[in-house]
Parts: sequence; structure tokens; C-alpha cells
Amino acid sequence: EQEKDALRDRFVYLERMEAVGKLAGGIAHDFNNLLHAIQGSLDYMARNDDPAARKQAVKNIDVATKRAEDLTGQLLAYARGGKYEVSRIDIGKLVRETEDLFRPMVANHHDLRVVVHPDPMFASGDRTQLQQVVLNLLLNAQEALPESQGRITVRVEPVLDHTPGWKNAQERSDSVCDFVIRVRDSGCGISPEVEKRIFEPFFTTKTGKGTGMGLAMAYGCIENHHGVLHVESQEGEGTEFFVFLPSASRTELPEILAATGD
Repeated sequence: EQEKDALRDRFVYLERMEAVGKLAGGIAHDFNNLLHAIQGSLDYMARNDDPAARKQAVKNIDVATKRAEDLTGQLLAYARGGKYEVSRIDIGKLVRETEDLFRPMVANHHDLRVVVHPDPMFASGDRTQLQQVVLNLLLNAQEALPESQGRITVRVEPVLDHTPGWKNAQERSDSVCDFVIRVRDSGCGISPEVEKRIFEPFFTTKTGKGTGMGLAMAYGCIENHHGVLHVESQEGEGTEFFVFLPSASRTELPEILAATGD
């Protein structure tokens, strides 16, 4: 009996360490994104003498540093059996703050447009995780653009029956969602074969560069928030990602991303 208990404990330990390893891989990817944001702000300061612009860049660095600290806390919380921080989040404000982090990284020949619906849109969830999803989608969008020119368009809006992407997203999820964050690029698009596998862990088309964990972690995060991460693409025309989320009034997500230990 003692031997069985020891084997069971060993199995639970190994299973937990595997989960921690996967989580660490995803957080390392998010950390890299934040470092890009910090470097972008530093480069922006180096070539811009305007005091107001430099002050905003310093603010962006401060925000990115705090997000990196939050990510470290999340990994430690999981490893120790804790839970992530859940709060009421203004999604429009979160996207605007992520825009501030990302804009210094946008090349001069690329255009970034962000449109936020005026109605208040609140979700219940982990703020840092959701912001990392948006930042990851923006970075992916920029990588998809040709060097010469391109546009990234972000929209935050309520979900209606005719909202683009919603009908197709419902075909593989029974989640009830109230608003969506749409991130579209004018790049070359992706093939149907890649689209089918794009959310698989460790799947990447960036040989020697990507870990294949960014979109997989984003997918898991949105799923844990009772939402849907959906993608639609047309080769030669671009790609659009849809982050569908329920409102805070619909769910409180009391144990979002809870640890799996006893």
C-alpha cells in the first residue's frame, strides 16, 4: 500500500512539474515580448528629444516592468499551488494601454489603428494574462507585415449576431460572449494547413526563432476566461484574430487558472 501511495505521489509530482515547465515556457515567451516593448521605448527615447514623448516612453517602460514582475509572480504562484489575481477589467482601457506599450515598436512604414467602442466593456479575469494575449497578437501581426508597408487594425466592440468571426467561432465553442478584441494585419495571410494547427503547442513557422508557445498559451488563457480565440485568414489578403470574451456580469471566474495540486 505504501508503495502504491509513493508511486501515486511521484506521478502527481511529475505531472505537476510538466505543467510548470509548460507554463514557464509560455511565460518566457511573454517575458521576451515585454523586453521588446522596453527596448522599443528606449530606442524611441534615443531618437526623440520631445520631453512629453520621452515621458510617455518612461511610463511605458514602467508599465512593462510591472507586467514582467506580475508574470514572475504568476509562475511562483502556480508552482506553490496558488491562484492568479482576478479583477474587474476595463477591456477598452487595457487595449489602449497595450497600444502604448506596442506603438514604439511599430516601424515608420507600418500603420497602427486602434478603434474602441464607446460603450463600457468589463471582463472578470487576470489582467496581466489578457494584456499578454493582446500584445502577443500585435507582435505576430507586425511580423506578418512586409518590410515596405502594412497596416494593423485593432477593434474593441460588442458582439452582435453579425459580428465578423462570431458565427464561425460558435461552431467550435458553446461559450456565451459579449465583446470582442479584433487584431487584423494586411500581411500575406496563412494557408489553411497552417491555420488548422496555429494554436497547437510548439507549432511554429518561424524556424529557429519562435517557440511555438505564444498562440498556444494565448488560446489556453482565453479558454480559461470562458472565451474563444478564433482566427480567419485569406492568403494574399491578411489575417485576423478574434478574442471573444464574456462580460464580468456574466461570470466572476473565481478560480481562473487555478493550480491543479491537492
